[in-house]
Amino acid sequence: MIKNKFLKNTFILLVASLITKGLGFIIRLYITRIIGIEGNSLLSVINPIYSLLTQIATFSFPLTIAKLISERKYQSSKIITNSLYLMIFINIFIILLVGLNSNFIATHLLKNSCTNYLILALLLTLPFISLSSIVKGYFFGNENMLPYAFSNVLEQFFRLILFNIFLLKINNYNSYYGILFIILLNIFSESFSVLIFMLFIPQKIKLSNIPWNYEHQINKDIVLLSTPSVLSKIIGNIFYFFEPIIIINILINQGLSYDVITANYARYNIYALSIVMLPSFIMGVLEKSLVPELSKLYQLKNKRLFINRIKKSIIITLIISIVFKVIIDIFGKEILAILYHDTTSYHYLIFINQYFFLYFLEIPLSCSLLALYKNKIIVVSTIVANSIKVILMVILLKMNLFIYALLIAELVNIILVILMNYLALRKGIKDLF
Repeated sequence: MIKNKFLKNTFILLVASLITKGLGFIIRLYITRIIGIEGNSLLSVINPIYSLLTQIATFSFPLTIAKLISERKYQSSKIITNSLYLMIFINIFIILLVGLNSNFIATHLLKNSCTNYLILALLLTLPFISLSSIVKGYFFGNENMLPYAFSNVLEQFFRLILFNIFLLKINNYNSYYGILFIILLNIFSESFSVLIFMLFIPQKIKLSNIPWNYEHQINKDIVLLSTPSVLSKIIGNIFYFFEPIIIINILINQGLSYDVITANYARYNIYALSIVMLPSFIMGVLEKSLVPELSKLYQLKNKRLFINRIKKSIIITLIISIVFKVIIDIFGKEILAILYHDTTSYHYLIFINQYFFLYFLEIPLSCSLLALYKNKIIVVSTIVANSIKVILMVILLKMNLFIYALLIAELVNIILVILMNYLALRKGIKDLF
């Protein structure tokens, strides 16, 4: 029964993800064409800070709440209400901190004073995105994936309709207002998503019956589970931020021009890397199904099934990633030509494609560590692996390996993260079962 439910949930999420991925691609294509070069440049400047703020504001709520609900240690309603208290605190803190310093961030960090009001608009969307993430966690924890599937698909349709009606008119009036509209639309789309979720809430759950009392232990568990995941992503983003700075400075000192360096870095980072990352949305599906499943098995102390699920998730991950690897090996140049009208990054794509399928093994391993309350190791492995990556990259750059220095260092980084997480998982299973 558990097996069938797990496969059913995975299948539902997979179908929904394929549809939303397709709709998302259409939306991105539509936005790119409407807002033009100026608008896309502004979006590219604002996107990194949006990604960082969203990661902090959502605080890994979907997976953390899913784990706690699936374990049945606390009432679902208590987990949700205490998550809301935590969400309110985090969002107020971020809004005040970033809002009071938005002008400094825009002028001195982003080097573009036009982004000031865009940052303030981003802050307005965070509570809605956070609320949506909590509701998603509730349904993931109860292993009911249909609401998420319906909500995601309908939300994308809703966004597409609104973009089609308003974006062109607003952008024609002023491209800056067009970007502002794209950002603020998240308020309406996330609210729409939550309303769809509400239709699936069981009738037995009524607002008057929900316990609104604060419980320290529940919030403590949420913080203990969420902090390592969020922290590892923040640390990863920090290393990612400094990566091009290090490459550019070292290679300029070697006599290469800025344009040549940035052009080749873009060929790897924007074109080649985006292609090998194509299976990531499927892996996200596996992640959402796997965490509540493993958490429940851990709570039941069913070691045999727990290990069995991990093995099967690793096999599924390898099959999917290797299939994509073979497709890219055969049709890589054609894919680049169709998506980007540029094949100059083909040599980088083929190089990283030989090993990048290993990267996706991090997902079943990290899910398993979260289920065992051992996800703190993810922070350690992120710091250690990225530190070694940077050191190795610097050495290889000094050896005149150009962008291939980064590609080789990335391989070492992936292997180190997988190895450290795997060893921690083996120890965790041995200690806790």
